[in-house]
Amino acid sequence: MALNNNLNLLFILLFFSSLLLPNHLAQSPRPAPGSSQGPAPGPSLYDDEPAPWPSLFDDEPAPGPSLFDDIDYQIDTQNPSISLPPTSSEAPSIAPSNEYDLSPSNAPSDDDPADPALEKICESTDHPALCLSTVAPYLDGETDIQSVLDVAIQAGAVFSRYGQETAQKLAMNPGNPPQHSSVLSDCRDGFETAAENYGKAADALAAQDKSTVNSMLSAVITYIGDCQDTISTDSPLHSLTDKLINMTSNCLAISSIIN
Repeated sequence: MALNNNLNLLFILLFFSSLLLPNHLAQSPRPAPGSSQGPAPGPSLYDDEPAPWPSLFDDEPAPGPSLFDDIDYQIDTQNPSISLPPTSSEAPSIAPSNEYDLSPSNAPSDDDPADPALEKICESTDHPALCLSTVAPYLDGETDIQSVLDVAIQAGAVFSRYGQETAQKLAMNPGNPPQHSSVLSDCRDGFETAAENYGKAADALAAQDKSTVNSMLSAVITYIGDCQDTISTDSPLHSLTDKLINMTSNCLAISSIIN
């Protein structure tokens, strides 16, 4: 009896299973043809992996402007010559920086007439106004020929030193072409030698050695004349060479009237 009950229960289960199986198969998704029936793979380690980094050359910005881009090369066709840059050095003053004012404007005026004896001596020279301006303010004591010549020689020595200093400053100008500096250096040496010769002339005058006086003064004209021949008329040194040559000429003229 128990066996019959178990069989009946089994048939009932089989009956209901057969009813449920077609519905289950209809609801289950069919795999695509040729696809594997294996279980779906688990999540990969690379799921949700971020997009790869862009290449170093992806969307690379355009290169910046070159150092030579947009350079405006301009040439002044009106003035293509090259000029020297301005220098900080200043041209020296022409006025001598010493105790002697050797300009003709320093000559005695009508309100302060010169000593007639001095005027007579200066009239024997080719440049009487220059003679008065270089001697009258500094003549102390008797107005004799030797005293006048001594003052004129001392003034020439002072002016020679001033010419030397001026030539030196001009020669040291960094804007000078090399050949100009060489010429100016030669002129500086010429003024220096002139000052030395004036000193020797003063010593010779004190020793009553007229021949040496004239020799030294003549050499001054030669040295300064050589300088003048090498410089242009618009050079600051040109007026100095002119003046010193005229002063020396006056000295020689005064020397010539010494007995």
